[in-house]
Amino acid sequence: MYPHVPEQIIETLASALRSMGLAADQALETLAALAPVTFKYKADDEAHVGFIAEDVPDLVATKDRKGLSAMDIVAVLAKVVQEQQAQIERLKAEVEAGLANR
Repeated sequence: MYPHVPEQIIETLASALRSMGLAADQALETLAALAPVTFKYKADDEAHVGFIAEDVPDLVATKDRKGLSAMDIVAVLAKVVQEQQAQIERLKAEVEAGLANR
């Protein structure tokens, strides 16, 4: 996959990352705290959509708070979607069980 990186390093990193889970409630709180804004750079007059780095939750902000990590935001979004999908599946099962008991 990454020919220039030894396989055992990749396995070690993957194992370490697997052990660090993102809690669903933390992901939901982070997503709820993100406030998208529209803005224009001084250099051009084109409208953009994004976030104000100083206002985003620590989980997705860079250490200096001058930017944010797109991959961290993607991870938060993925966790929220996974949690919502699990809720949908649970609700579907409840509805189907209720219909079967009629």
